[in-house]
Amino acid sequence: MIKILMNTEDENMFNPNLKKEILAVVDNQIKENNPPCTKKTYQKLQEQGCSKLDAKEMIASVLLEELWW
Repeated sequence: MIKILMNTEDENMFNPNLKKEILAVVDNQIKENNPPCTKKTYQKLQEQGCSKLDAKEMIASVLLEELWW
C-alpha cells in the first residue's frame, strides 16, 4: 500500500527502514491517542473494511505528505 522512496527521481527505490519508522510513529500516535484524530481515523478505516496494516499505511501516507511540505 505505502511506497516510501529514497528519492523522488526513481520511484522504484523503496526504503523499508523509513517505512518501518513511519509506521512506528503511527503506532505511537494511535497508542497515545495523540493527536486524537489519528486514532479516530484508524478506527473508521477499520470499520470500513481496511485491515490494520492498510489503515496504518494510509495514515502514514498522510503523515509523510505533511512532513514533505
